Amino acid sequence: MNATNQSSTDVKTVAIEAADRLITEEYFRSFNQNQFEQTAALFSEEGELVPPFESPIVGKQAILAYLEKEAGNITAFPERWDVKNDGGDTSKELSGDRPQIIVTGKVNAVVFKVNVAWFFIMATSDGTSKPSQIERVRIKLLASPAELLGLKSAGD
Repeated sequence: MNATNQSSTDVKTVAIEAADRLITEEYFRSFNQNQFEQTAALFSEEGELVPPFESPIVGKQAILAYLEKEAGNITAFPERWDVKNDGGDTSKELSGDRPQIIVTGKVNAVVFKVNVAWFFIMATSDGTSKPSQIERVRIKLLASPAELLGLKSAGD
């Protein structure tokens, strides 16, 4: 591959990653403002939200219902965005060769504060100018077993 092709590919990759980052930023903005209809609308029709220790919530309407029931008193504080280019979501063979956007930060709820990682996989583009959608978000608590036990007893 020559340098011209290399740079053209790099520019396209950067543009896609920038667009996907905007979608993830909108996810956190709408989530934190309890605008869960907007949050759910960011997902593809068969999109999945995978909360910690729960089965995947599949589809926009199910995601909306889940967020309205469970997320009203939670605030997310994303701090760092990284892109892993090998898919990397080992919990489900969904990503193929698509990049995974990994966002780390904190979550505050009424009774706890915990470090969290969000693993985003974006739906593949259909070749139109339509913006990307979220295919999957897996949420992982980044806490020690002792911290997790403290969360359980704080919530009881």
